[in-house]
Amino acid sequence: MNIYKLAQFRKGDFMLSEIKHRGRPRKYDDPKEAQRVANQRYRARHRQQVNYLNDRNKTKQFILKEATKEDLILVDQWRSDRRQLDN
Repeated sequence: MNIYKLAQFRKGDFMLSEIKHRGRPRKYDDPKEAQRVANQRYRARHRQQVNYLNDRNKTKQFILKEATKEDLILVDQWRSDRRQLDN
């Protein structure tokens, strides 16, 4: 089917697969695949930040869900030691 003939049709007269994509060609047909590749690329380029966020989340989940009173006391001690080192 010719593109010029498609322009003469009304909106519901043809299937979307018959319309040629205009503009920049798409690298991925599936948007989920494009997002997955973009996430991989970001993680590779920002490895230190991704590791920091993962560690922070693991620590938070441990404290909120699994830590005992003794664990919390140790964490408080480590926090105070760390604050003294920073000052």
